Amino acid sequence: MQALQPFADKNETLIEVVPTKETIFKLKDKDENSDFYFEVLRQEPSNGNPGYIIEFKPTSKNDTNSHKVWTKLETIISFANTWIQIITEYNSIQTIYDDPVIKQYEEEFYKDFKIVDDDAETSRFNFSQQLLLLSYVENLEKYIAEEEEFTIDDKEELLKEANTLKHKIATESKDSYIKKQSTFWAKVRKKSIKACEFTLKEFAKVVIKNAAEKGLTISWDTVPHYFEQLKNLLN
Repeated sequence: MQALQPFADKNETLIEVVPTKETIFKLKDKDENSDFYFEVLRQEPSNGNPGYIIEFKPTSKNDTNSHKVWTKLETIISFANTWIQIITEYNSIQTIYDDPVIKQYEEEFYKDFKIVDDDAETSRFNFSQQLLLLSYVENLEKYIAEEEEFTIDDKEELLKEANTLKHKIATESKDSYIKKQSTFWAKVRKKSIKACEFTLKEFAKVVIKNAAEKGLTISWDTVPHYFEQLKNLLN
């Protein structure tokens, strides 16, 4: 639906378009643990006026149930804007299910390794950059599978996360991907400092070392003190 595509593009860090043949247009929250969505179900006139049936979840910040309503074409965006505001509020609220340790580590890594390209929030990595990141994550998968420090459950969880991360390389904006990678790093760090050190060293060897050649802007000014020793890997 042409009216909603620009809206989806503007908010791509939070939501994504879901291909569907059953309905006209569907958006969903990118959070993998969320079932929130916004959907244009069908065209349907009301009292002789053209319009659409839309459905969205949550109904409000205080009601997580779905809600269905008839609306005119020109007011669909208004409903979508209200929905995205609710999504934003939910994502910013720390619940009892959030892990404060992982949250802290995630924020630290994101701050330290944020992509500084001007288009980081709107553009995806180019093909050569995607291949670089893919190679990096595949190296991590091999390490995780063989690392004796991890329990079987740890390996299963982290390998699942790594597989998800691989599939995000081609679809997420640069900024959104780095946020997800920071979350992955945080989970590795909580389970094993040794393993986290490997993930950072590997990132230096595989990604940062080749960043300039692949057109990826890495600013050493943001790199933390503990990472100083890894600069030698690039010489």
